[in-house]
Amino acid sequence: MSRGGQPPAQRSARLFVALELPREVVDALLAWRAPLLREDHAPPALRPVRRESLHVTLCFLGQVAEETVAPLSDAVSFAGAQARSVPGLSLVEGLWLPRRRPRVLAVALADRDAALARLQRSLSERLAAGGWYEP
Repeated sequence: MSRGGQPPAQRSARLFVALELPREVVDALLAWRAPLLREDHAPPALRPVRRESLHVTLCFLGQVAEETVAPLSDAVSFAGAQARSVPGLSLVEGLWLPRRRPRVLAVALADRDAALARLQRSLSERLAAGGWYEP
């Protein structure tokens, strides 16, 4: 027990599983957002994400106890191999959220062969079976 009779704080990490976007999608996304980030258009608090940080989130896990990270890593290791078989992604449109004071850029992707959808479903089911994720 810690001071005041409270249990010691558990260390945790904020986790999500993401897929790196194909270069063509990143290029299209950067071209789409460029005019919106000009000084005369961009909200002052808006900070553009670096090119190498752009991704598609497959499963957001939230705060996870530190001791859970290793088992989670094992559970998602298969996703790396499957991610190589996600062809045909392209940018459909971008959307700032919320519209009035945007803080997040969301995009719609075309998933030509539904490979991305299959990868996300497989990952979601695996993480839910382990009790780490609620779809």
